[in-house]
Amino acid sequence: MNELSEYDKMLFNVIVKIICEGEKVSLKELSGKRRFAPLPFCRHMIFYLMRNYSDASLAQTGLMLMRDHATVLYGCRKIEDYLKFDPRLRGKILRYISEVEKVVLPPVQEEEVFQQNDFFN
Repeated sequence: MNELSEYDKMLFNVIVKIICEGEKVSLKELSGKRRFAPLPFCRHMIFYLMRNYSDASLAQTGLMLMRDHATVLYGCRKIEDYLKFDPRLRGKILRYISEVEKVVLPPVQEEEVFQQNDFFN
């Protein structure tokens, strides 16, 4: 298995920090075997965000929280279901996605857009 890139390691740390602060849990709790709420939701969110914003494989993502690739895939699918069918959790999930995107996707300045697109000239 390939080693994680520095970007993926940084992203994992950012995602974990955002989720842990938002749900008031620790990394130690997330890596443990306990399944009491909100731990599964937190793990699933981390898996979902890593899958969508990193190049890490499911197996690599799972290893970061001592889980296997099938657990990561299950967690991603659970978050996708929540987004479709649970309005209460959908709002929470979208807030976490927004927080991660602030770090992952820095805002583009208008001048940069015009400099990159010379078709206006």
